[in-house]
Amino acid sequence: MLFWVKGAPTARNNFQVKCEQITWTKMMVPQGLTSEQFGNASTLIRQRVGSISDDIYVQGSRAGGTARVDSDIDIAVRVSPEEFNTLITQRFKTPNPGSSKERTMLHAIDTGKIQAGLSSLRIQLEKELGMKVDISIIKAGGSFNNGPSIPLSRRGEGMLDDSMDLFCKVFADAEMTKETLVTLAAETLHGTIERWSIQTEQCDIGIAENDEYDSVKKIDKLDGFLFSKYYIEIEPSIDGNKDAYISEVGMLLERLWQEGCSAIASCDFEELLPRKGGYNPTR
Repeated sequence: MLFWVKGAPTARNNFQVKCEQITWTKMMVPQGLTSEQFGNASTLIRQRVGSISDDIYVQGSRAGGTARVDSDIDIAVRVSPEEFNTLITQRFKTPNPGSSKERTMLHAIDTGKIQAGLSSLRIQLEKELGMKVDISIIKAGGSFNNGPSIPLSRRGEGMLDDSMDLFCKVFADAEMTKETLVTLAAETLHGTIERWSIQTEQCDIGIAENDEYDSVKKIDKLDGFLFSKYYIEIEPSIDGNKDAYISEVGMLLERLWQEGCSAIASCDFEELLPRKGGYNPTR
């Protein structure tokens, strides 16, 4: 199990909402769980709430490696502010003015955290994991959208096989210099910089300016990402681990989004990445 926790600067996320300080972690499994427990819990959670969002992760002390024996495990189902407002309406409807239900709804709106309707899943997870569980729907950019965090395991989904091409190309459109982008990527993944390349424990990364950059074409919803300012080519290191490699690609995407960059991954394992790699032509 790897431990590396590093503070990242406050930034705006992909929804253009002010975020609190994010902490990045290279732990692959939450503290106190085995890989098998985490894989089984991840499958159960996705089955029950995957229709709400596929951006689900463990946060708090068990993600950061600072948990006590009696600490609970915090599971966050992150949604956009727009989807959060829709879920508030679905779960609370129109409560009577002055009622406790109305106060509960207003508190959920104020904190950006919904717990209503998740109690059966919480109870089932507590039986499976043998610890207290806090599972909530979290508004992106809200006060509970913070780190450290570990994305749910994708184990058992039949996606990781020897025939999979692990090369990944990330198109990034950012109002920053190439030097700043290289430094940001190296800082996020604890890598070593050599000119425009970065080597990490799991990845070999190269960053280049996109010859096809077009400030007009990049706005197109379908293919605009192809005309981004930069592209990042990522390959697994010779001695790397597949799961850890894909996790590092996901960490880099999350950091770019938190910094206000438009970033989309083009690869065979898009389904295994946060927000499915960022490509959503219908949004």
